[in-house]
Order: sequence, then structure tokens, then C-alpha cells
Amino acid sequence: MNAFAVSVLFGSFAMIAWGLADYLIKGVAGRIGAYKVLWYTELFGIIPLTLFVLTGNVPWSANMAGIKLAFVNAIFNLIAMFSYYCAIKLGRLSLVSPIAASWGIVPVMISILFLGEKLSFLDLFLISLIVLGVILISLHTGTDEQGKQNSALFLALMAAFAAGVNVIILKSVALEIGLINAVFYLRLFGLILMSPAPLLLSQRPQWIPQDANLKQWSIMIIIGILNTVAFLAYGKGVTEGYISIVSPVAASAPVVTVILAGILLKERIRIHQGMGVVMVLLGVILIATIS
Repeated sequence: MNAFAVSVLFGSFAMIAWGLADYLIKGVAGRIGAYKVLWYTELFGIIPLTLFVLTGNVPWSANMAGIKLAFVNAIFNLIAMFSYYCAIKLGRLSLVSPIAASWGIVPVMISILFLGEKLSFLDLFLISLIVLGVILISLHTGTDEQGKQNSALFLALMAAFAAGVNVIILKSVALEIGLINAVFYLRLFGLILMSPAPLLLSQRPQWIPQDANLKQWSIMIIIGILNTVAFLAYGKGVTEGYISIVSPVAASAPVVTVILAGILLKERIRIHQGMGVVMVLLGVILIATIS
């Protein structure tokens, strides 16, 4: 399998996993809180990775250079995820998700300008088509509460920038200590960095969400696993393929999210958003078949 095929295949896996996870987050973040959802999904996401390491299926890496870089990776990941979860809680999923997905622009620009990746005119055109589709999906007019929407927009943009830097670092960490170890340390350091918060919140309602039912606990487990799968797929794609291909494909996750939000959450998808969905899908399909 050539590098382009690897890029599209694993980028598509990441797109589907992140798209499903984003849809599921909306249902629990509003009830349980963005921080708690992030902490528990990080916890559930690290469990299968821990099993891999403990059973010896993956060689344990103690490379300090890679581990230090993984710590930085975890910081950017937490900024991206927490900002995004808060944005989802405040705003419409069909608006916030595509804006946050503009993170795909960051690694594309870095990979072309600084890492020396070269693409054909057709590849650049198709990537541009995907990015423009995502932007078109994000264009929104409506009667929602303006203050909340503006806050959600700001948080989504913050998430996009942090996520773009995050996935660039992930490639370096994966090359340094291996993909499984890279995602494992990403989750582990995330949990460590967030762990003091329950103590700080000890005077507030109990840290463990008593109002969460079995369905919501199940959803958080699924979200954690989906995010882990997405990171592994993305890491596989960028280490064996091209960042500038994997990133826009993976960042097309809003296609999945917007469609599910429109069908299941009854969020209205406007004509221009539908056009954006078509542009993204067309770009992904053409990259897979022509490149």
C-alpha cells in the first residue's frame, strides 16, 4: 500500500471515529459537565492501551526525549479537548464541530512550509475543496443566543489551533517512541495533569457524577475508546503517509457529526451546510481514487 493510500485509509478511520465521538459528547457534556466528561473519557480511553502494554504486546518505551515531548503533546491535547467540549456544551453541534475541524489547516501549512512535503496541483486542489467545505459548513445564521454562540465560536477556534499543533507533535512522538506508546503517554499525562482538579472542586458537588445513569456511563466509555482509535489511526497515517493528506481527511469528521446532528438531534442543516458536506465528501473520495 503506497503512502497516499495509507494516508487516506487511516485518515478516514480517524474521521469516522472522531465524528461519532463528537456526536456522542453533545449528549453528556451538557448534563455532566465538560471537565468531568473529558476526565472520564481520558480514563476509559487509556484502559485498552494499558492492556496492550501490560500483556507485552507492545514494547515499553522509556525514551526520555520522547516522553518529554509526549508531555507537551498532552498539554496541547487537553487545551484542544476541553475547549472543544465546552464549545459543544454552549453551542450548536452542527456549528461548533466544523469550526473546530479547521485544525486540519495547521498541520497542512506546517508540513508544506517547513517539513518539505510536496503535493501535486490536483492534491492541493482537493485539500482546498475539503477545507472550503468545512468552512462552508461552519457558516451559520440563526436566532440562537448570540452570547453563547460567540463564546462557543471562540472556544472552537481555540480548540482548532491547539489541536493542529497537537497532531504535529503526535507524529514526532510516535516516531520517537512508537505509536502505541505515544498515545498511551498522551492519555496518561492528560489524566495526571487533570487529577488535581477533583481536589480543587472538593467543596463543590461530588466529583463522581451521581446523576449519570448507565447509558451515560456507557457513552463516556465509547467516547474514550473512539478517541483512542482515532488517535491511533491518525498516528498511523502521519507516520507512514503524508500529514498534508491525513489531516484534512481526518478533520472532515464534521461530515459525520453534522449528518448525525441533523438526523438524530433534529438540528437544522441549511442549504450551504449541505453543500459543504458534499464538498468534503467529494474531496475525500477523489483523493482516495485519484491520488
